[in-house]
Amino acid sequence: MEIDFSEYKLSSELRGHEDDVRGICVCGNAGIATSSRDRTVRLWSLEGQKYAASRILLGHTSFVGPLAWISPNEEFPEGGVVSGGMDTLVLVWDLRTGEKVQTLKGHQLQVTSVALDGGDIVTLRRWRNGQPTESWEAHKAAIQAVIKLPSGELVTGSSDTTLKLWRGSKCTRTFVGHTDTVRGLAVMSDLGILSASHDSSIRLWALSGEVLMEMVGHTSIVYSVDSHVSGLIVSGSEDCSAKIWKDGVCVQTIEHPGCVWDAKFLDNGDIVTGCSDGVIRIWTVHQDRLADSLELESYASQLSQYKRSRKRVGGLKLDDLPGLEALQVPGTSDGQTKVVREGDNGVAYAWNLREQKWDKIGEVVDGPDDNLRRPVLDGIEYDYVFDVDIGDGEPIRKLPYNRSDNPYDTADKWLLKENLPLSYRQQIVEFILQNSGQKDFTLDSSFRDPYTGSSAYIPGATSSMSAVSAKPTFKHIPKKGVLVFDVAQFDGILKKITEFNNALLSDSENKNLSLTELEFSRLGAIIKVLKDTSHYHSSKLADVDIALLLKLLNSWPLAMIFPVIDILRMTVLHPDGATILLKHVEAENGVLSEIIKKVTTNPAIPANLLTSIRAITNLFKNSCFYNWLQKHRSEILDAFSSCYSSPNKNLQLSYSTLILNYAVLLIEKKDQEGQSQVLSAALVIVEEENLEVDSKFRVLVAIGSLMLDGLVRKIALDLDVQDIAKAAKASKDAKIAETIEHPGCVWDAKFLDNGDIVTGCSDGFIRIGWLTHWDLSHMLPNFLNTSEAGTSDGQTKVVREGDNGVAYAWNLGEQKWDKIGEVVDGPDDNLRRPVLDGIEYDYVFDVDIGDGEPIRKLPYNRSDNPYDTADKWLLKENLPLSYRQQIVEFILQNSGQKDFTLDSSFRDPYTGSSAYVPGATSSMSAVSAKPTFKHIPKKGVLVFDVAQFDGILKKITEFNNALLSDSENKNLSLTELEFSRLGAIIKVLKDTSHYHSSKLADVDIALLLKLLNSWPLAMIFPVIDILRMTILHPDGATVLLKHVEAENGVLSEIIKKVTTNPAIPANLLTSIRAVTNLFKNSCFYNWLQKHRSEILDAFSSCYSSPNKNLQLSYSTLILNYAVLLIEKKDQEGQSQVLSAALVIVEEENLEVDSKFRVLVAIGSLMLDGLVRKIALDLDVEDIAKAAKASKDAKIAEVDWTLEFTEITVKN
Repeated sequence: MEIDFSEYKLSSELRGHEDDVRGICVCGNAGIATSSRDRTVRLWSLEGQKYAASRILLGHTSFVGPLAWISPNEEFPEGGVVSGGMDTLVLVWDLRTGEKVQTLKGHQLQVTSVALDGGDIVTLRRWRNGQPTESWEAHKAAIQAVIKLPSGELVTGSSDTTLKLWRGSKCTRTFVGHTDTVRGLAVMSDLGILSASHDSSIRLWALSGEVLMEMVGHTSIVYSVDSHVSGLIVSGSEDCSAKIWKDGVCVQTIEHPGCVWDAKFLDNGDIVTGCSDGVIRIWTVHQDRLADSLELESYASQLSQYKRSRKRVGGLKLDDLPGLEALQVPGTSDGQTKVVREGDNGVAYAWNLREQKWDKIGEVVDGPDDNLRRPVLDGIEYDYVFDVDIGDGEPIRKLPYNRSDNPYDTADKWLLKENLPLSYRQQIVEFILQNSGQKDFTLDSSFRDPYTGSSAYIPGATSSMSAVSAKPTFKHIPKKGVLVFDVAQFDGILKKITEFNNALLSDSENKNLSLTELEFSRLGAIIKVLKDTSHYHSSKLADVDIALLLKLLNSWPLAMIFPVIDILRMTVLHPDGATILLKHVEAENGVLSEIIKKVTTNPAIPANLLTSIRAITNLFKNSCFYNWLQKHRSEILDAFSSCYSSPNKNLQLSYSTLILNYAVLLIEKKDQEGQSQVLSAALVIVEEENLEVDSKFRVLVAIGSLMLDGLVRKIALDLDVQDIAKAAKASKDAKIAETIEHPGCVWDAKFLDNGDIVTGCSDGFIRIGWLTHWDLSHMLPNFLNTSEAGTSDGQTKVVREGDNGVAYAWNLGEQKWDKIGEVVDGPDDNLRRPVLDGIEYDYVFDVDIGDGEPIRKLPYNRSDNPYDTADKWLLKENLPLSYRQQIVEFILQNSGQKDFTLDSSFRDPYTGSSAYVPGATSSMSAVSAKPTFKHIPKKGVLVFDVAQFDGILKKITEFNNALLSDSENKNLSLTELEFSRLGAIIKVLKDTSHYHSSKLADVDIALLLKLLNSWPLAMIFPVIDILRMTILHPDGATVLLKHVEAENGVLSEIIKKVTTNPAIPANLLTSIRAVTNLFKNSCFYNWLQKHRSEILDAFSSCYSSPNKNLQLSYSTLILNYAVLLIEKKDQEGQSQVLSAALVIVEEENLEVDSKFRVLVAIGSLMLDGLVRKIALDLDVEDIAKAAKASKDAKIAEVDWTLEFTEITVKN
């Protein structure tokens, strides 16, 4: 249809995605399909004149990009959708059922484009009936877009900046013209091909390769382009706009509150846009389809708020300008200008020196002559404000400079302000001189570099460092060397093998598989060799030893082999063991591959999975295995790929370590294809929502190493690695942010007798170096700051001048610093007043906080108020204010001021009370005056209140489909009404904001209990997970309690069912968390108290599990019972919980968070419970002391050792 152009306006907003909308596909009469970073594909159907959500397609494990529409046919009566994702998968969906019907595997990297050619699916491969039939090397870099022309030919666009026209697998033409990645393609009816590029342009090409038209107007990357039969073109861009073009001219710009990833025309001429704010918007020229006034106002408000956050005044964001409070600070020279924020505008003021006030000049606006004005930074004008790009994912930094300034002085101050390495100095000076046009600049020859003591750099002279070497060194990347899992509980391994061997001996069918006495003795000998690591250089393992291990791995039942794999894991670290194993691998072709396949085939046994992935990871320790690892890369990464999304943190960490080791190996081998696969895998993992911190850290190190030393930078940039780097840099978790930081602060520095300096750094290294090689800026202040007045007559300050320390004294009468002379060490040195940060004090105390904290310096003068000193110091050191009394007593005791009396008018600034006067009766005992405990006694309970409801429903759907297809169990499957009811339950549980008013019916709880009692044991864990969340709903808990009281023993039976050996880990984890959540509701307190022994015994195996989630859950159960039984004053119950806690806390492999919760439980029982005497008899004092001395800060924080002083006195 023909459309006379008139302005497009908002028709509607489609909300539902939880992250960027990356792709749009118009699905004929079925509606619109959209893809997102939230890992979903959503279908929106037309209801009247508006679109509404109709289906959510779940299946991708990372963000989803390209989409293609399958028109209705026999196989897909209502049509289908093809989606490609960051997870390297292509999925085919049937829109009639909303089910995934095909999974196409084979890509090594993100799927960036999808097109249909007849019944075939085309990416950079051709797929037919779910199988790959053809692939070809289409471009020199990644393909970003594929379309099919009406003629049947295909067109591809690539990061190599070209388009290619294909007839079959033959390239018939290459289109050259763009200067950057070709990101989007579209057909222009009867004219040719449209392309969108990172070079900010859109081009229209004739099929002959001629450029018919170039459309320039976007100011950033153009991601998408589409055309309409009317001749209109729409494009979406990083510049937060969609532009509409007619005859090569931009006729309208539609602003968005974020990047526009995709834009498409509907048949009726309306436009659909997908934005980074997660919203799909439909735009129309038809008055009857316009949004109502409220929607239009809401959109205008969103846009205004977004634009305000990005508005720039004088080259700066409006929000970055100081507020009116900046005018409280006097100017430094007459006429100095300052720009401040007033409302939505930037307003300039000038300093009036005579009247000592700021005069308003007027509003600052950006205009065409903006580049003629002097740039502004923090409200101050400069000759230049340079953008400095440090690179490596660091943000752009602003460097201000005036031509009258000394460039070295500017560089020094800026580097210190920005906390950047001083090794950048030379580069920064060169950068300033080059960009300010000061090629003839010559520094005064008397100028000395305050850090090196050398003459300043003079342009034209040879630089002492290359551009590359001056770049910052990173603390963790690139990774050199591999990581291994080298700790083993050999006694536990041998015990488990003995247990399994005894089971085989007592099983008549499998007795022949058991170990002979000689073989068992051989295993003991192997373990003895492996235990003795100090003799690995000389000890030997025999060929029969490795043969025995491989025999057991091949013959023993699958559920029994994990301790054998664990021995193999440690054998791999023994030089002789690794060599012999390699001989077997080469002689018995495929022996390791078969073992990997055996232990990873679904359903995999977690213990097998964990020990085997760690064994493979340890192979990287030996260079003799490098070729094997390189050759079997794809097989290994695919086999263990399920580990990163496992709830088991040990599996996550093991897979991340495998990825990191592969990155190190493939960088060394310069294997670009392998690096690409590892990068792709790492990018998928790092997007995993529930990835544990250490795992994410290792994956980020792998990505960073590949970026710095690998051959995949270009690929990484196309895969949005920059966003990942920025997210890591901004992470609240210090370890994650640290992956792109530089080596840490210097805690201490000392001179050795020979003139060397020894430093202790926060990166864990102690370094010793010659004096001339070190930056003395850590020792003394650099220059004497003459603008910084002294505080009293005769106050001394020591500063560094060249290689010397020089003392100055403050002359109060003349208000200046008088030079005393050079400071040298001598026999009377110990008589001098101590110096801290260049200031002399009466005392500089070393304060040891303990718990692994560094020694801190506390300066004090006898004339100071000790309370004032303590307050300022605690705030400066970021220490608890509860330490105040201790610090004051420490100061008075160590300064000999036993007769000190404070002015009675002095008030404690925090408590408002009078200060402590030594000799007077203290208001608190020696014990209570010490810091109050941070974590004990515990008040309130802990619960597990996070759930992946979409994943739960998906798993129930999967299990229900399995039952439907099983003729014997079909009767157990859910009816359509029951399935609908489950969806309704989840909808209620998701909406936590309405828990106070929403209701759950009796039939809802009855349905859950029915499934728990009737479904196969291996299928009930997602149902338990729904029950876990139902318990947290007030009405859900009440209804459940009615069932528990009416059906006596219903919960006890479920607990017994899921904990009976061999327990299924998923059942165990969900059920212990469900029981733990019962503590949230006081209505369950009596039931929990009554069934205490039964519950604690049933789940007692959890604390010794290698699964950290099970450990944490059991520790939380113990802590909640401690809180409940203290409240109930139940001494017998407290005794049982204390006893259980003391057993757990001794567990060698207990995870830190689990140990922390158990210690809090013990501490709470000690402080508020009725079991102190029992605790002392059980040696709880030793546990408290061990916790106090722990190197782990979190464990040491649970400090209740002081309580024993009070106990001893009472007893």
